[in-house]
Amino acid sequence: VVARIPRSLILVGGGSDCRAVEAAASAQDRTWATELTAATLVALHPTLSELAMYKKESSSTSTSTLRSKQQWIQSWVAGGWA
Repeated sequence: VVARIPRSLILVGGGSDCRAVEAAASAQDRTWATELTAATLVALHPTLSELAMYKKESSSTSTSTLRSKQQWIQSWVAGGWA
């Protein structure tokens, strides 16, 4: 399956998110799958300070991007977009 994923929905394992990096680093076996799982969980469960930051940045754009990313990740459970 070839799909075009919007840049705003891209998850980066081991990226700049401190919580994702911390979680992946503390794993027993650090792999790309561990890093991707950590990035996914961080995207699905933002902290209160992260939510406040999204609201402060650009209320409608940032918040809708966060919601879009969360909805896209949650769709994986039901078979995703393929």
